[in-house]
Amino acid sequence: MRLLIECARASIDAERAGRIRDLAAGGIDWTRLLKLAERNGLRPLLYSHLNAICPGAVPAETFAFLREYFQKNVAFNAMLTGDLLRLLTLLESHGIEAMPFKGPAIAVTLYGHIALRQFCDLDVLVRARDVWRASDVLEGQGFEPQFRIPVERRDALVRQDYVRMFRRDGGRSIVEVHWGIAERSFGVRFDADAMWERRQSMTLQGHAVSTPSAEDVMLMLCVHGSRHGWDKLEGLSGLAELARRDDLDWAYLWRTARVMRCERMLAFALRLVHGLLDVPLPREAAALSGSRVLHTIANDVARDFHVDVVQSRTPARQMALHLRLKDTYADCARYWAGLALTVTPDDWAAVRLRGPLSFGYPLVRAFRIARKHAGNRHQTAGDLS
Repeated sequence: MRLLIECARASIDAERAGRIRDLAAGGIDWTRLLKLAERNGLRPLLYSHLNAICPGAVPAETFAFLREYFQKNVAFNAMLTGDLLRLLTLLESHGIEAMPFKGPAIAVTLYGHIALRQFCDLDVLVRARDVWRASDVLEGQGFEPQFRIPVERRDALVRQDYVRMFRRDGGRSIVEVHWGIAERSFGVRFDADAMWERRQSMTLQGHAVSTPSAEDVMLMLCVHGSRHGWDKLEGLSGLAELARRDDLDWAYLWRTARVMRCERMLAFALRLVHGLLDVPLPREAAALSGSRVLHTIANDVARDFHVDVVQSRTPARQMALHLRLKDTYADCARYWAGLALTVTPDDWAAVRLRGPLSFGYPLVRAFRIARKHAGNRHQTAGDLS
């Protein structure tokens, strides 16, 4: 794990390269290393640095596996990047502004090259007003939405959700159309208009594209990582790359995090990258994340990285993490209320209620949540018995 952590960055200085050589020569369980690299989304970075620093220290079979994976990842990422550029051009031809989010754009932003990050789908950001026009464009290209949204539910979906997923070619091609960074029930106040005003330009395979600013990407990564419980080390590796930048506007970050109600999420993420990846801990983060509770959660997250396979957290454990990362008790209350009352496409798909009967969807939501948690308690009891 120490070897994997040493390789979890875009660039390696001479001192770190020496540590990597010593670790590689010190009796590594290479089979386990490969499992940990896959589980944490770090195989591209692991291969890149081992190949540059000490290829001779890696067993031939292990090195051949990593090299073959890296070459396939490069080819796949290049294909997806081409698909992304064609999609952006297509959306632009329909008068729809779109920005790439995650995927190839973030690979270049964080690591300098599309080859150094694993991704399997494409994510684009559009303005809320353009969600359904963008959806029509994708469906015109043969993409099928995950959920068919009735016309009368479209405004509600845009208000309370943040993404639509589309699949094509039997699920091999996946595009996610985002207009926010989390569902409304999560309780983060995201100002999409401000993000569009701060957008920047970058070059992707020779094409100029717009992307969110580094500060907005950091906030997005913090919210995304918090929602998923920081289940992979690569998420923190990318965050660390941003935190090391000399041109990061920390005043804007903390001011915006306060408005978004995610100061504690930002502070907790920075404490994690400080402890695991040697990123200096800002004073604000130290003050907000120094509690014993968050220290315990940080240890739990770090310990999970050592498990060979990503472990799905139970809904109860995931909710507990979310609540502990909320800024105030009022935010916790809003989270509970949103979770219990916000109707989702799953609820609409479970029961079709039309006209006046549609007011019964909160009851459908409450019933489905109760049944889900009853099933989880039963499963947990069975595991313990």
